[in-house]
Amino acid sequence: MGVVIHLDTLGGNGVSSLWKYTAINYADLLTKTGMNEGDLAIVYNSQGVWLINRKLKGVYMYQSGVWEYANQELQTKIEQITSSLKEKSGEVLAASFAGNPKRASVVFSTPFSDNNYSIALTTNSLANSAYNPKVDSATKTANGFTISMSANIITSLTSCMWIATKHGEN
Repeated sequence: MGVVIHLDTLGGNGVSSLWKYTAINYADLLTKTGMNEGDLAIVYNSQGVWLINRKLKGVYMYQSGVWEYANQELQTKIEQITSSLKEKSGEVLAASFAGNPKRASVVFSTPFSDNNYSIALTTNSLANSAYNPKVDSATKTANGFTISMSANIITSLTSCMWIATKHGEN
């Protein structure tokens, strides 16, 4: 789940969308398939030794069959847009819940800057079943959180929807 920002928002051609690909490091990015010219990817961690095959964290663009580190102007524009995003939302399907009580992890495609955000949860179920989903507070980080259904049996649950809202004022 994540926010898609089209390149036309950034003054580009509008064909590619932000975060079609995500990678822990550059080597992980090389394992991706199905790229199109102009696709963007975010790499979360730098890799390599300084001056020897160093691959920085940040935005990469697929150009001429190769992932190229995006120019500083694009890096800056994307940072400005993504840092201003105050809300994330998504849906976790029932099949994603496991264990007893049933739990599922939510991982943001673009992390918040810290864990200073609130989460609202609501469920969809068959036969109007009532569930009491909660966030395991110890699992809440800038990268995501874990939802606990507070139940071992969730057969009528179809999904749990969530909205994470950053604290503060615009």
